[in-house]
Amino acid sequence: MPRRKALLIGINYYNTQHELAGCINDSHNVRDYLVRDRGFSPSPQDMVLMTDAPENRGSPFEPVGANMMAAFQWLVTGNRPGDSVFLSYSGHG
Repeated sequence: MPRRKALLIGINYYNTQHELAGCINDSHNVRDYLVRDRGFSPSPQDMVLMTDAPENRGSPFEPVGANMMAAFQWLVTGNRPGDSVFLSYSGHG
């Protein structure tokens, strides 16, 4: 059975002069869409959600350079023909 993997990143840039208001919400909405309408599993081995929400500070789910590179590596590793991978980024380009 083909596997579906998703990496969803939402960065609001809290407490900076460039703060955004909806990027974390975007990533949650994309997660809900993938699970509800596209058959993705929300389990941590199939979907990773990274945000700069305060509760993620210092964790592997905080979207800082090293964590994001590790997540990109997870997304592209171990895939086989027929698998699907999905990447969503919401934040400053």
